Amino acid sequence: MKNPGVLRNPGRAASAIALALAMGSFSAATVTAGTILDVSTGGTFASGTPSSSWTGAGDTWTFSFLVNSTPSITSYSTGTNFDLPFSNFVYTLNGSPVSVGAVDVVFYSSGDEGLFNICFFGCNAADEPTNGFEFQGAQAYSGSESAPTILPGPYAETYNSVDVSSTGQVQVNGTVNISSIPEPDPAGLSATGLLMLAAVIFLRKKDVRGRANPGLPPEGIAGCVSYLPELSTGICPHGGYVQLMN
Repeated sequence: MKNPGVLRNPGRAASAIALALAMGSFSAATVTAGTILDVSTGGTFASGTPSSSWTGAGDTWTFSFLVNSTPSITSYSTGTNFDLPFSNFVYTLNGSPVSVGAVDVVFYSSGDEGLFNICFFGCNAADEPTNGFEFQGAQAYSGSESAPTILPGPYAETYNSVDVSSTGQVQVNGTVNISSIPEPDPAGLSATGLLMLAAVIFLRKKDVRGRANPGLPPEGIAGCVSYLPELSTGICPHGGYVQLMN
């Protein structure tokens, strides 16, 4: 008779769980650490800044977005600039998120004043913002414009201007921060996966030992655990109930 409150083959179930965890650990270990970067800056708009849905004299602002440290570039000008693919762009005004339409980010070489421009609602034909920000400073990448590597670090601004409907207003210089987002450590995850696989092997061996003689306790087993009060004599019933192993 089956006991609905007892697993018929707990060793196999535990093995399946351990194997699933092990495979998950090995899959996570394939993630390449340090490839995602967060780019952010902020400040307070200077007096004289034109008012708009995303600007205002004396208002505080921030933005941030994510990039790959080795982005795939499709639009660039050798020795000058490239359009940077990004994700998760967030712009806030006085602490509240504000929609700024389509956004373009253009990184510049040191020969073209460095850092980058951000265009809200799209750039003009010269990759300059009709609405947005212009930041100048050190070049924030190595390699060519067609295959750059974005470099983490704090970048002091040497020039910061906001453009609102083509009207520019110089702002107080700040700092652009480009920082790595921590990702799972592949070595640690691989070690976890190996431990899980070892658990699979161990549990399967115990399961085989327990099923080799389901009627009486095999040699080396102190006794059997029965979940039925009437079967508490130390003799395991047929049907593969959980066994207490030494």
